[in-house]
Amino acid sequence: MPPELAQIAAEAAAIEPAETQIDEQGQPIAEAVPVDYLVDARGITDILATSLGAIYPRTEKVLTDETRGKFAAALAPVMEKYGFSLGSVFGRWGAEINLAFVVAGMAVPLSKAIAEDRAIARASKPAEQSQRPVVDQSDSENLAGKV
Repeated sequence: MPPELAQIAAEAAAIEPAETQIDEQGQPIAEAVPVDYLVDARGITDILATSLGAIYPRTEKVLTDETRGKFAAALAPVMEKYGFSLGSVFGRWGAEINLAFVVAGMAVPLSKAIAEDRAIARASKPAEQSQRPVVDQSDSENLAGKV
C-alpha cells in the first residue's frame, strides 16, 4: 500500500468507532463510562440540600455552596470505595427514587393543609361545646351556709 493510502487508512481508523461487541442475545454491549465520583457526590449533595431546603428553609443558610463542596469532596472517596454512583443507583432504583421525591414534596404541604383543616374544624364548633359550664358562686355560698 502506498504511504499516502496508509496514512489515510490510519486517520480513518482513528476516527471510526470501534467495533461494537455483541452479547449472547445479539444485543450490543455498551462500553463502560468512567465514573466521576466527585461530580456524582456533588449531585447527591445538591439533591439532599435542595430537598431539605424545601422542607426546612433555614437549612439553606447552613448548606451553602462552600459547605456542599466540602461535603461532596469528603463523600466522593467513600462512593468510589464502595462503587456507588448516581448511574448505578438511578439505573436500578430510578422509579422508586422519583416516587420518594414526589411524596416528600407533597408531605409538608399536606401536613400543613390537614393542620389548617383541623384548626378550622375546632374553631367552628358551637361555643357551648368548647366551654365548661359556669358554676354560680352564689349557689355554693348558700349551700355552705346551710351546712
